[in-house]
Amino acid sequence: PSFNFLLVKTKEKALQKLKENSLLKDVNFVSGDFFKPFSISGDIFVLSRVLHDWNDEDSIKILSNIRSNMTNDSILYIIELIIPEV
Repeated sequence: PSFNFLLVKTKEKALQKLKENSLLKDVNFVSGDFFKPFSISGDIFVLSRVLHDWNDEDSIKILSNIRSNMTNDSILYIIELIIPEV
């Protein structure tokens, strides 16, 4: 299998984990910006600990940019902590 990743903040951490698990040969890294249109195809998209850093308007922009790259069969996983408002 091969994987494509759009990494915005965590490339070095991801590289380390992929090396530890001998997966680096199957991965292509693409730099990007969530707020600018990008072009990447994939079956699965993962946002991990991203949306909590942004207001609703910015979060919608991030999700819209991802959606424009998804097919009807693509899956988006959103991983976030639920933090009560103070």
